[in-house]
Order: sequence, then structure tokens, then C-alpha cells
Amino acid sequence: MEKMVGVTILLVILNRRGVTLCMNENFASGKVQFVSNKEMRSVEKKAKKVERPELVISEEESRLRASEMMKFLSIIHPQNVGAGYKNPIEIKFLLRGEGATTSLGSYFTLYRLDSESELERLAKKLHECFKFSHCMYFSLYTFDKKKEVEVKVTDRNGKPTIEHKGLNKIVRKNAVETSVLPMDFDNISKAEYEHYRNYFKELGIETLGVFTGYGYQLYILLNKSVKTKNTFEKFTSLLLQLKLPIDASITDPSRVFRMAFSRNCKSYSSEFMYYSPYNPSGIETTVVDWCVQRYDKKEIFSILDKEFRRLNPVEETEELVTDVVKTNNNKVLVKAKKNENAASVSNSKYEKLYKYLSFSEQPSNIQNILKGTEPGYRNASVLYLTPYLNKVLGLTQEEALHTLETFNRLCSPSIPNDKLKSDYYRFSEAYGHFKKGKYGPEMVEKFGREERDTLIYADFDEILFDNGVIKQFAEIHHSAIKLYLTMKLMEVQTERNQFTKEEIATAASVSEKTVQRYIRELTKRSIVVNVKGNNKQGIKKGYRINHYGAYIDGFTKLGKMLVESMVNKLEPSETVLYLYFMFKSKSMNKTLVFTSQQNIAKDVGLTQQAISLITSELKKKGYIKKETIMSKQNRKKTTYTLRNN
Repeated sequence: MEKMVGVTILLVILNRRGVTLCMNENFASGKVQFVSNKEMRSVEKKAKKVERPELVISEEESRLRASEMMKFLSIIHPQNVGAGYKNPIEIKFLLRGEGATTSLGSYFTLYRLDSESELERLAKKLHECFKFSHCMYFSLYTFDKKKEVEVKVTDRNGKPTIEHKGLNKIVRKNAVETSVLPMDFDNISKAEYEHYRNYFKELGIETLGVFTGYGYQLYILLNKSVKTKNTFEKFTSLLLQLKLPIDASITDPSRVFRMAFSRNCKSYSSEFMYYSPYNPSGIETTVVDWCVQRYDKKEIFSILDKEFRRLNPVEETEELVTDVVKTNNNKVLVKAKKNENAASVSNSKYEKLYKYLSFSEQPSNIQNILKGTEPGYRNASVLYLTPYLNKVLGLTQEEALHTLETFNRLCSPSIPNDKLKSDYYRFSEAYGHFKKGKYGPEMVEKFGREERDTLIYADFDEILFDNGVIKQFAEIHHSAIKLYLTMKLMEVQTERNQFTKEEIATAASVSEKTVQRYIRELTKRSIVVNVKGNNKQGIKKGYRINHYGAYIDGFTKLGKMLVESMVNKLEPSETVLYLYFMFKSKSMNKTLVFTSQQNIAKDVGLTQQAISLITSELKKKGYIKKETIMSKQNRKKTTYTLRNN
């Protein structure tokens, strides 16, 4: 095994006693240097810790960042401001990058947040750590480093044992107190963040908001520190009952949160979905909304409990009419029954609202959903409706979105349309193989039973081509686009999502060298990502389509048989041009495309002469009908009619 550290090569041999013998080639005498396993692990860690020039900051910037962080922490931990003894706050620097693990992190503690010496210590630490791809976190609770806790260790004989000692980092048993109630919203947009922050405002609760790089965090500030260790567990449980999309794992007092005014460096690590192998960067985190208002913990729990009871009333009222009936002993008995006429009037209202479906002909549970619902059921309803609208009713993308937008307006409160569209595109991809989405017990209780079983598997007859890729046709080699289309087809045919170079070459009828040459263009743009091989797990090295962030610009539906024909019969540029025509016609919901050759050439990266030649070939192969006529202005006008799916 060889490890490169600076310009020194270490030749490593493990002896029977667990001691590493390192022969350092820089020693002219050839003497053997004895290094312990612990020292060797330290050397390996340093080898993986790579300085990143793009992340380096000056001493002045380090001090400015440290000052902002101390201001932020003073609000989160007000008990650590002022004179007197302070329990420490743990600060973590976790390294991100190839081979990095949590053991490669650096730990740090802060005591008084208004101390100049503490500010200098933090600034020095930032200057030292920010040259590497670290993610920075802080503990939500302070901790008692002197309190003895159980620690698992290994004795001299290599057997596991337990010691009781103080720790210089936070664990559940040494956590002391907190002054916040935290919420973590992963992968939400700015519009969604504003929506949830305004939701709390409407409840009379101001929050402090932090952008974390790929999501947002909200803090409710408390006017008294809390020492109970199950506070987060109770708070998170109550938020989940309100159906808020928060991180459900925030239950332990030893939990750490991302530091504001630091950087999110997850794009440096392949273990995260945000991994960007060719252009990783540290995303700046910041406070987007400051807050100074503080609340009593009991007051907050009372407000949220009241909101839960509002959304989940004990008894649901129905519109009733009464019948007066005389019994045999002439007593008057009043019987209540549902007002069927009122239901009929109500249904006619929804018939007018839903333009692209017959409301009264839908199953009863679908009707109940389409009447609108509260936030706790909205996401589940959109997930359930999306494949139903696409696959059962066969609505176009525009028709399905119009239907969901109508449903959204009937919900209270409604969500931004951008969020709704994003969910529709995401669910269309994830549940493309099914006619209906998930329908759990809570949905049954709320909307009634289904007429058929959930998640009925359908013959997959459509492939969704990402419009974001189509918009890059002029920049990407057309052979790479055909490889992407081939992989989309392979996903449907094999029901797998990753493929070797050899498999792609066979499916696309090209050489392995061609695959290797052109797939780089797709990986460079993160359209396709590399899959690392693992012999132990039987995973071969290969590629998969990157579905993270897909369909932001929508998608174009293609028939499976059509795609099979395109892959087998069309040349790369013919494939690209036909895909472009399909994109244009689908976006206008027509089978005819009216546009100029000049615009087509610009959008797909070809010359007008090439467009003319390729469309003639597509006509010969039966994919389009091409008709050229002279207009009244004595100009040529060409009409392309596309082959049906």
C-alpha cells in the first residue's frame, strides 16, 4: 500500500503485534521507522484532508464571520451571555470529500458568547478550518463536560468495556439546557419557506429563519431556558401531527444544527445527493429573518395543540334535515338524515370548477379529495391524484396541472403554484409505473375507502424526457443526447436505474469507446452521474440518470414503442430534431408545429441547411410529414406533421 503525504512515499507492512513498519525513502541510511497504528491512522486522515483554494478566507473575513456567528449564537443561547460560569456549546467541523468520515471532524467549544477572547479563538479556528471542505454545526443544548457518562472503550487485551468519565462533547446524558424550539425543513424552496414562516405568524408566533444551503431552519425563541431532555421529542411530535414536512429525527438533546454564516460543503462528498464531482462549491448559509421575540414554552405548546384540535375536530358536522314521525303512542319523534339535495347542489358546483374531468363520475373517495383539504393531507392527496390523473384519466400535462391548481385553490391555505408544479413533476416520475399513488389508513379515515386496491401496476407505455435537457440541445453533442434517451428506455425495459458502459453500448448499438467519449458531456452537466463499483456488494461500475432536480422545466411524454424505434433507426441528429419537434408540439398541445428553420437551428445547434436535410430524412423514415408551400408574401412556409405515439 502506498500513501502520498507531501513528497514522501510510505511503504507499509503490518507485523503480528499490530505495529506498522514504515520505510521512509527520504532516509539515506534506509533505517526503519516504527509507527503505531494510531499514528498511521492520523497520517491517513491527513492524506484525505485536501486544501481547497476556492474556500480559503483571509484573517479579516474569519473575524467578520466569527462576529456574525457569535451574534447568532447569543440569540440561540442567551444563557451564555454575561458574567458567571457558562456550560460549553459544542462546535463541530465535519470534513466533506472523498474518503472523509465523521471521524475526520474537528471539535471545538465556546463558553461566553460576549467575550473578546472567545471571538478571537473562533476566528482563529475558522481561518484554520475554512481552507478545507468542512460543514460547521453547533449544539442546540449546552452540556456539562465534567459529568461522567458511559463511554465504550477497548482494554489492553482488545476487549470492549465501559468507562465512566467526562466528555468534551455533547451526548444525551450530559446535555444541560436549551432556549429554542428548532425545526429543520430539508429541500424546500424560498417560497415554501415563506409559506411555513407565515403559517406560524398567523398562529401568533415569530420565528428566526436560517438558509442552510439546501433547505431552511426555523427557531422559536424561549424566554426561559429548558432543562428537560424530552422537549425536542414532544415538539417534533406535535409538528408532525400538524403534518409539517420537518425532519422527524430532531428528538435528541445532543442534536446539532448547521451554523449560520458558514458553508454547506455536501457537494464535495459522493455520499450525498448534492454531490457535484466536477464543480463542487461551498454554499453560504445565512440568517434570512432575524427575530428577538421570545415565548414561554407552555404558551407555544398550547397554541400548537389548539391548532391541532382545530384541524382535527372531534366530531365532523354534516348538513342534516329532519323528519317528524308520530309513534303508536302519539309521541313525536324527530329523525335526522343527510340532505341529499344539498349534496347534489354541491356536486354541481364542483362540476363547473373542474374543467377536464366529470366530477360526479369519479369514485367517492376521489370526489372527497377534490373538494379540498387541510395542510396535513394536501401533499398525500397530490401524490395520490397525480398518477390517477395521468394514467387513469389520461389527462395531458397542462390538463392535470389545471386540475391540481383547482384542487389547491379549494385547500385552506393553498400553497404557491410553483411548489404544486414541482410536486406534480416529481410525483409523475416517481409513480410513473402506477395508476394511483399511496392511499394509507389515514387517507381511508379522512376520504373513505377506495373502490379498488391501491398502487395498481400499469403497463408502462410512456417515457418522460426532461425538458431541461432539451433546452441544452445546442450545447451538448447529439450522440450524448441519444445515449441519454437510450438510458431512459433501458430504465423502463429493465426496471433498473444504473447500467454499465457495456450495457449502454449494446442497447445504443455503438462501441464502448463511443459511450465513454460522449457520456462525459452528460456527467459534466450532472445529467448522468457515475456509479462506483463494489465487488463485495456485486455492484458494477457504471452510470445512472440523475433524477435529483429533474423536471423543473417539465417533461415531454414519449411512447415506449416510439422511443424503441428512434433508438434503433434514427441517427443522433435525427433523434435530437425529432425530440425537439415533440417538445414543441406537446408544449402547445398540438400535433402540428409552426416555427422557422432559423429558430429550430438555433435551438438544436445546427445550420438551416442541416435542418432541411435531416427533416427530409425523417420524412423518408416515416416520422414526419413535410409540406412546403409559398405564402402570399412569396416566402416558403414549411409545415411538419408528427407521427403519433
